Parts: sequence; C-alpha cells; structure tokens
Amino acid sequence: MRAIPAILATLSLLLCLGPGRALANTLTPDGGLFPKRDNLFIQATDLPLREALMLICDKGGYNVALASEIGRTKVDLNLRGVTLDEAFTSLLLANGLSYKKSGKTLIIRPDQE
Repeated sequence: MRAIPAILATLSLLLCLGPGRALANTLTPDGGLFPKRDNLFIQATDLPLREALMLICDKGGYNVALASEIGRTKVDLNLRGVTLDEAFTSLLLANGLSYKKSGKTLIIRPDQE
C-alpha cells in the first residue's frame, strides 16, 4: 500500500509542473540549467528522490543518469513559487548531491567534497 502515496505524489508533481518540455542545449543567460518560466508549486510526500529528480530534469528537457545510492531516498516537498532551477538545486543540496552536465544529460551523484 506504500506505493499509492508515491503514485499520488508523482501525479501531483506532474500536474504542478504541467505539460511540455524546454529545450536544453546550453546554460541559460543567467547561468541556470533551465529556462526561467512561471513559478511552480510542487508538493509531494514520501516521493522517491529518483522520481522527483527525473521529473524535474525531464520537464527541463534533460536526460538524467542517477547514481544507484539515490534510489533508496524518499523526500517530502513543499516548494511554492520556485523555478525549475530552484527546485532542482534545493533537491540536490538537501540530499548532499551534485551534478555534472554532459551534453543534454545531467549526471547526478553524491557530492564528493
């Protein structure tokens, strides 16, 4: 039965992010990964981190490669009035992750300080 909250959270996240994807060729002029758009509302409970990152990257037009350790973490999100960049950065920082951009793919792994 634990799958149902995750499914509902995923559907809620998809509805908040809306349809369509941005083109992801280069960094935006202000240095962000994703083009600035309307502010987003993202609310989810007990959502696998892997799914949250994949949804945000997909919405921004990126492919994603995730380290295996990321699959076991669940997150609760309550982000209001944020951009895709802010949502992505918040998830990375809160979970000790970093990324490397390779073409249209974001490689996400635990931060190696």
